[in-house]
Amino acid sequence: MKGHTIRELRLGILLSLLVPLVLQAQISPAMEPYKVAPDLANIANLSDFREAVEHYTRTEFSFSEAQKKKLVENAFVVTPSNAEQFFHIYESSHFGIQPRIPNFITSDCVLQLYHLFYNFTLRAVEVEELLPALRKLTQEMLEESERQCEEIADPELRAASLKNISFFGVAAALLDSEDTSLPEVCIPEIESELQKIERHEGREGPSIFPFQHDYSQYIVRGHYTRSEELQKFFLGMMWYGQSPFPFEFQGIRTEQQVLQALLITDILFNSMAENEPLIHLWDKIYSITTLYVGSTDDLNAYHFRELIEEVYGKNATPEDFSNQWKLNLFYERAKKLPQPRIVAQAIGIPSGLQFRFMGQRFIPDSYMMQKLTHWLQRPWPKGLDVMAVLGSKEAAILLDTLYGEPKKWSEYLQRREKLVGEFASIPEDEWYKSLFSGWLYVLKALLEEKGKGYPSFMQNKAWTDKELNTALASWAELRHDVILYGKPSGAEGDYGGEEIPLPKGYVEPLSEFYNRLLKLVRLNKQILLDKGFLSQRVRTTFDRYEGLLSFLRIVAKKQLAGMVLSDAEYERIQHFGGEMESISISLVELGGNAFYHRAWYEVLGPDRDIACIADVHTSEGDCLEEAVGHINTIYVVVPIEGKLHLTRGGVFSYYEFQYPAAHRLTDEAWQEMLMRGRAPEPPAWTSSFMAN
Repeated sequence: MKGHTIRELRLGILLSLLVPLVLQAQISPAMEPYKVAPDLANIANLSDFREAVEHYTRTEFSFSEAQKKKLVENAFVVTPSNAEQFFHIYESSHFGIQPRIPNFITSDCVLQLYHLFYNFTLRAVEVEELLPALRKLTQEMLEESERQCEEIADPELRAASLKNISFFGVAAALLDSEDTSLPEVCIPEIESELQKIERHEGREGPSIFPFQHDYSQYIVRGHYTRSEELQKFFLGMMWYGQSPFPFEFQGIRTEQQVLQALLITDILFNSMAENEPLIHLWDKIYSITTLYVGSTDDLNAYHFRELIEEVYGKNATPEDFSNQWKLNLFYERAKKLPQPRIVAQAIGIPSGLQFRFMGQRFIPDSYMMQKLTHWLQRPWPKGLDVMAVLGSKEAAILLDTLYGEPKKWSEYLQRREKLVGEFASIPEDEWYKSLFSGWLYVLKALLEEKGKGYPSFMQNKAWTDKELNTALASWAELRHDVILYGKPSGAEGDYGGEEIPLPKGYVEPLSEFYNRLLKLVRLNKQILLDKGFLSQRVRTTFDRYEGLLSFLRIVAKKQLAGMVLSDAEYERIQHFGGEMESISISLVELGGNAFYHRAWYEVLGPDRDIACIADVHTSEGDCLEEAVGHINTIYVVVPIEGKLHLTRGGVFSYYEFQYPAAHRLTDEAWQEMLMRGRAPEPPAWTSSFMAN
């Protein structure tokens, strides 16, 4: 261990005292503007950078004219890359050159780590806790529905009860629950539904409900392709989330479906399993998923129970539901219940007031897209719509000028402006009601334009577009993670070796972004702790990520204030890739994968590749796919201790395109498209910062 001089020790003590003050202070950006020379001659480390890259690639390193132009004009440029993970760009240490290429830590790679936290902790909860609970709940609901049916004398009520047996019978089969003898009359309906779900070809008229059902939603996708258990959980929850019990359909009352919902509610609150009401099992599944994603957008058993007690009395029995006068009164009083906020325009599928056993959740972005689509004028939204509503002025400009969206629908601008006002007025604590909306709130920090006092590379349109691309790609990962729960929108009509100087890297200086993300990570950890799902291994990984975010927040503030970083801080920046890989490996071992990985190359399957995809909107046989591709490389010229330095990092690639709904893309299919060069072009506006 190296010895330290008295001066160095004093300096270390002084810095340790200053750091908390820097962390608490409200820093006003105070960086002097700078320009990159046309021949790049004022970049202090350019020759070292070139030598290091050439050592690695064994080829001459130089920027193309297009890349050099953007580097001079904007002080940064993004170039295509086929890296499957961020740390593949940051971890050049494998080639003995890491100390010579300074890192630029982007918001992109920090967000990627949160995606892994969110996705793998959710996956672990689903496999270890929710799937067993869902199987048990389904089996109990099925058996209780059969007992209930045997005790009912009223023909119409008995018919509704038989439908419930079929409803839970389908779920039991999808979840591979215990064998149960079913009434002969229900078996054809159940088998018919299972065949349609297995074909998942598109919209068909189901056997249980008197309206159409979108069977293409049963294409197992998202992280649910990773194991058989996750596939079963996906199918069972999708069945519950997609099956509506509406009050009416096409202007006609659907009393049988309301009677089914009444009978289901009665079982949930009045039937027991291991000395507790079944509603407690339902709550176990609903409560944790609500904290991750949000509340249901449709009515659930609690809404119905309250209304049952009001209309039928607190001691009502199933036979009481056959009273037509009280059923009429139930319909009348139900008008006061909360209407769904995401009402997809879908032919043949009920909208409006309805009960769902475990309904899909209200998510703000689907609400935005639904409000901004209309058949026939504007059936397709864009991810830019979401970013514009969240406050991105650049997204609004692109929508209005590049894509001409206001010309397509006369109400578009007015509706968008109203949504902007609606979401701008939401207080911070409301955003953190769920991890989903909290994630969106973190992205909002990226969308704020950076002005005077920020480094010059952040003060141009190209950087604004780069941050917009980052936000969209992170949003695509968010939708991928909640593909099962989020209610979609729809519109139709109908570095070792020689002793060399330590390179000095840079952190994207976004102190508020790190503040919000740190708060979100702590909320995520607390949710798992409160629910009893936080193991010591997971807690340790969370603690490491919190420590990393706290470090990045301090460095960001010091950079903006013009303070000099310590050697220890520069060293941590330089070894960021290894830290990111270690955290990522710790997370990928969750969610049913108990295999211990010593390095990322041992990870198999689609989780090895960052590329992922999610469909977010459906219209006339097609769906809107939002996707993250492979990592691109970013070169940024930054001011460090009075000199300009070239740094390197990784950023997301983002895609948006329409695709046949009957073939909704899985991560595996999307990764295959990328490998074969069949991916569509990225959005045109990304050319402001991209150069081949």
